[in-house]
Amino acid sequence: MTTQDPLKVVELIEACYRLEAPEKEWLHGITDAAAPLLDRGKGVAAYLFDLRGSNGFQVLDGSFPEGIDLAGMRGFLSSVPVDFVKSVWLGTRCGYVSESDGFENMAPVLESACHAADVVALKGRDPTGFGIWLGTLLPKVSAATDTENAVFDRIATHLAASYRARRALGGAPLSLDESDAILTPDGHVEHARGEAENTESRNLLREATIGFDKAKTAAGRADPARALELWQGLVDARWSLIDHFDHDGRHYVVARRNDVKIEGLSDLSERERQVVAYAALGHDNKVVAYDLGLADSTVRVLLHRAAAKLNVKGREELIELFKKANGD
Repeated sequence: MTTQDPLKVVELIEACYRLEAPEKEWLHGITDAAAPLLDRGKGVAAYLFDLRGSNGFQVLDGSFPEGIDLAGMRGFLSSVPVDFVKSVWLGTRCGYVSESDGFENMAPVLESACHAADVVALKGRDPTGFGIWLGTLLPKVSAATDTENAVFDRIATHLAASYRARRALGGAPLSLDESDAILTPDGHVEHARGEAENTESRNLLREATIGFDKAKTAAGRADPARALELWQGLVDARWSLIDHFDHDGRHYVVARRNDVKIEGLSDLSERERQVVAYAALGHDNKVVAYDLGLADSTVRVLLHRAAAKLNVKGREELIELFKKANGD
């Protein structure tokens, strides 16, 4: 997965968090920002999907290159086996479709319908069942490097988190009154309420805001891997950080609650349910830690504690039990 212009990584993440833009404009902003990274001459597509249905999936809205539209994308996906679409096309985190099991059954459809040999895509999917697909068609079968996969894997986290935040807003403007904390870019807490008020949370938000701001400096943009390390999916599995400019042009960073509410398995704590839910998406501990803004060791402890509470042996049994409890 060769990025053409890795300096544009931060710009793509910034586009994800322009939450107040109308949906079409938001999606166009993401595809425009992703083009320098992904485009190989066939344009970049992004579309929203819903995997909650027991029998399939639904493509909700999208931004497509010339010659492709929403109806065409829906028609193309309907021609591919549902299991492949749910588990690979929309389900796996990121990578080349050609690297997936079962691709030989899809290759002829891809060639005849899209005149392409492969697809590279990032899927920002979270445990709610909603997600965003971002990718491009490729003229030849390709392969990814570990470094490239790591970068795109983290971008996928932000695709999922930003889409979840947009759904929570429901088209309303971002309100400072509904934010848990307001900080200056240098980490000074101007206002905090609820769970953000205690000393530990304020310190976490302060540190995260300083990293968030550093990621967007010229030095941060020049080092995408470091920028992504600083700008994690959430802060303490609770908050997304979002830029806000008031009418006087003053710059603030807003901490907005954006955690995932997980149903089922009432014997587990909320945090335990969250890490199990992300693990059930196929994310390893390191990815789950990045998704939630936790330490790797914390994720490991929470999974171990959840397995002990439910009297199951190991990660696979834990995930299987979670999926059964949630009707998967």
